[in-house]
Amino acid sequence: MGRRFTGIILIFIIILTACNHTDTQLKGQLDLIDSIIEKDGGQAYKMLKGMNRDSISSKSEYARYSLLMSMAMDKNYIDITSDSIIAPAVEYYRKHGSNDHKMKALYYRGVVERNAGNNESALEYKRRIICLRGDYIMLNTISTRIFLHTQKLWKTYLKLLNLQPLQP
Repeated sequence: MGRRFTGIILIFIIILTACNHTDTQLKGQLDLIDSIIEKDGGQAYKMLKGMNRDSISSKSEYARYSLLMSMAMDKNYIDITSDSIIAPAVEYYRKHGSNDHKMKALYYRGVVERNAGNNESALEYKRRIICLRGDYIMLNTISTRIFLHTQKLWKTYLKLLNLQPLQP
């Protein structure tokens, strides 16, 4: 009885150690991708594509993966019109995580809406970002991107009306 119990405990410890190693390895991969995504979106995208999404068991890591994949796709000019990639991040960060993550998730959800031609919905996501309070640098970065995307939306709207924007 004692040996059997010891064997079961040993197997349980090995399984826990293996799971912890996998989680640590995944976190390390996501940390690396997060650190290079702004400078090398192509490499970040390749690394994310090489990961097995099905092996991500933690909701927080899956949300982080979803956010990073949305960022990488945008940086590589891959315009997606479905929210299937960013939705887990938006849902998770709505209740968890930092304002930085919430703003990024909302921003990329707005990008998907813009790509789909849902301009009013895209602007609503941008408005929700502005309502959040985050660090100044992130707010400045997001505000600049909102301005650039709003400018694109405005030009599209003018084209639809067969009008030309005024030149300064």
